[in-house]
Amino acid sequence: MGALLAFAKDVDVKHDKGHGRLRLDLDRAEERIHALETCQKTLEVEFTKVTSALKATENAPIDVGKIMFNPRMVLGIIGLVASIITGNWLTNQPIRDQLVRSDERQKAMEDKIDTLQRQMEMRRLEIQGVSNDVQQLRRDK
Repeated sequence: MGALLAFAKDVDVKHDKGHGRLRLDLDRAEERIHALETCQKTLEVEFTKVTSALKATENAPIDVGKIMFNPRMVLGIIGLVASIITGNWLTNQPIRDQLVRSDERQKAMEDKIDTLQRQMEMRRLEIQGVSNDVQQLRRDK
C-alpha cells in the first residue's frame, strides 16, 4: 500500500512539474504577444500620421503623368513589402510552434496520467482480489 501511495505522489509531482513547464511556455507566449501588440500600436500611430499627411495633401491637384518610378524604386517597394510580410510571418511562427508544442506536451501528459490511473485501478483490483482470497481462506479454516 505504501508503494502505491509513493507511486501516486510521484505522479502528482510529475504532473506539477509538467504544469509548471506549460505555464512558463504560456507566459513566454503571452510576453511575445504583448510585444507584438506594442509594435502593432506603434505602426498604427505611424499609419495615422501618414494618413493625416495624405489627407492634408488630398486637395492638391496631382498630375499622374509626372509620377514615375525608376526600377530601383520599384525594387525597393517590392523588397519593403516582402520584408514586412516575411517579418510578420517569421515573428508569428515561433508563437504558433510554441502553442503546438504546448498542446502536444499537454496531450502526452494527459495520456500518461490516464495510463497511470488505469494501472492504479488494475493494481487496486488485484489487491482487492488478493484480499478477497485471503478472507476466503480464513473463513475456510
